[in-house]
Amino acid sequence: MASLYSASVRRRRDLKDEEEDASIGKLGQEFMGDQAQPLLISEVKFILEQIEGDKEDGQQEHDQSSNPIYKKTLDYIEIFSRYNALDTVRSLRADHLHPNTLKPEDYDENGNLVPDEASLQLTGFEGVQIADLAVENVEEAKTLIPTLVSKDDMRLAELLEEISNARRFQTTG
Repeated sequence: MASLYSASVRRRRDLKDEEEDASIGKLGQEFMGDQAQPLLISEVKFILEQIEGDKEDGQQEHDQSSNPIYKKTLDYIEIFSRYNALDTVRSLRADHLHPNTLKPEDYDENGNLVPDEASLQLTGFEGVQIADLAVENVEEAKTLIPTLVSKDDMRLAELLEEISNARRFQTTG
């Protein structure tokens, strides 16, 4: 009986160790390196607008407008989308949030980033969080995104300023 109990406890402990925890940057294998690219809320907005346009052009068969989850998603996007111009989002992605800045070799065998003094080494998830949350200063960034605590303040402040300028000076449309 004791061995059955200890095996059960061990199994639960193993499952707990494998749980994802965004506050420490543990997102799972799917989010390491170039395997996945988190999207800005504005990017989702443009994708859904494209789908709506395709539907109107007769290229899309399914009408999602009666789906309550789809409606809630659109409402959320309208409230929290920070970038109104596709060119701004493309520029932001290319200049500041490019997912290819980190490669599998930038991670150790436990999935942790290996430090590099020359760059911030933001993950795609961290970059998207910074842009979507419209973070204005380093203290706010490190409070809202705990994985940024170990990042260089000066480099992070420069990035926040560049992203803030992109948001402020974007063209509409």
